[in-house]
Amino acid sequence: MLYLLEYPKIQKWEWLVLSATFIFYPFLVFVLAFFYLEKKWARICILLFTVIYGYNVTAGNNQGLDLYRYLLALKDVHKLPFSDIWGVMTGKIIISGTDSADLYRTLMMFIVSRFTNNGHVLMAVFSLVYGLLYIYCIKIFLNIGFKKDLVSYLILLCFSVAWGLSGIAFVRFPTACLLFFIAAYKVFENPACKKYWILMLSVLAVHFGLMAAVVMVVLYFLLKENKNAVYILLVISIILPEIFSSQIPLLGSYFGGTLQERIEIYTRESYIEQTLQERSGLNWYISLISGMVQFYAYIIIGYVTFFSKRITLDKQANRLFLFSIILLSVSNITMDIPSFGDRYLNLFILFLMAFVYRLHKLNWNNKWVYYLSISSVVFFALKISYDFRCILNYSTIELYTSNLFDIILTPSDNTVWSLIN
Repeated sequence: MLYLLEYPKIQKWEWLVLSATFIFYPFLVFVLAFFYLEKKWARICILLFTVIYGYNVTAGNNQGLDLYRYLLALKDVHKLPFSDIWGVMTGKIIISGTDSADLYRTLMMFIVSRFTNNGHVLMAVFSLVYGLLYIYCIKIFLNIGFKKDLVSYLILLCFSVAWGLSGIAFVRFPTACLLFFIAAYKVFENPACKKYWILMLSVLAVHFGLMAAVVMVVLYFLLKENKNAVYILLVISIILPEIFSSQIPLLGSYFGGTLQERIEIYTRESYIEQTLQERSGLNWYISLISGMVQFYAYIIIGYVTFFSKRITLDKQANRLFLFSIILLSVSNITMDIPSFGDRYLNLFILFLMAFVYRLHKLNWNNKWVYYLSISSVVFFALKISYDFRCILNYSTIELYTSNLFDIILTPSDNTVWSLIN
């Protein structure tokens, strides 16, 4: 990924103006960068702003958020001697708020704590990794053939809100999703390349909850990309999802340890009832997000299935399409299990919108494909609005109104959303 950070080929005076503008008003440069995605300097600016956003995030007084614990975690980790690093990696020494399955988070906390106990610096480092992965995803769109047209930007927007800037506040699962998307996309391009399979397995070190997704990729190729098996799985997930969901608690017993404990917690009836009760109190549009996204997905699946002779699909597009259906099926099966169904729906969005974009580029003169592509923003409108709400809920007003030095040197706990309310 380092080639993404090569020095941009622009004139010296242009580089000076760009740097000065970024220091004076980084948010403006961040917005303008999306109009020049093909330029390396634009992708660098997006990455830098992502890091600044990570440094700026705040949980306020909401102690229930993981973010709240991240911002305070280094104060305890900072006291551990460097010789304890092996104990931390093997789980013999447990850092507060983590466990033996959290290798990525635990290791990053330990390394950053060698230099500072400032939780905002830790979030900036997490954001650097997250930003690099997002930039690579943009690179994938560019390789497909990104153009500065309305449809391209709308599809990229829908892709991005699966785990946008707000995903930084949750650290592990959004980061693991972007890494998994990149690894799976590369595996679909070249299944014989071992390094991409290794990259996919490394996802489990970031978040073990993606084990099901990794297994699904393996099974997809073991079944020789059987389209009928994929459609059967989708039908079962819609009609009788409990056939599979009832067996999920048994899976934990095969792994034991931390994973078994987590599955038991997430599948406990009292926990599920409590979570569903909390969801019932959400704003109406939040509860409709998954339904709108799924409805759009079924329209795409129906069109591609019944009008396959009228469209062009290459091997990569076909693999993205079938694997999207698999992820949608997993989401359907686990939708009533907190921290599973919703998360896998967001992972599904990454693959769905990558497929829609490839479909659009392969059938650019097909008016129905054009209508399906541009209508994505309608079905994702609630998802987009909620993602922007989350972004404002974790960031302060200084991020959007101040210069770089004020953002870094004058931290605040007053989020934009709290000011709006």
